[in-house]
Amino acid sequence: MTGSIVAFFTCSVLVVAPTISAHALETEGTVETVDSDSGFLTLADGSRFGLPDGFDLRAVPAGTIARVVYEPVSR
Repeated sequence: MTGSIVAFFTCSVLVVAPTISAHALETEGTVETVDSDSGFLTLADGSRFGLPDGFDLRAVPAGTIARVVYEPVSR
C-alpha cells in the first residue's frame, strides 16, 4: 500500500512540476488533520494549507508524511 501511495505522489509531482511557479515554496510534515468541509490540511507544526477543488481528501489521512508545494497568499 505504501509503495503505491509513494508512486502516486511521485507521478503527481512529475505531472504538476512544470506548472509550479518560480515563487513556490515547499515544506514537509506529518498530516494532523484534513478538514473536508473547508478543504484545509493542517500539519503537526500547525501549518495550514488550502487544497485545490477536486482534491481527493482520502488520499492523505492523518498521520501521513506529506510534502506540500505551495505559493504564499497575502491576506
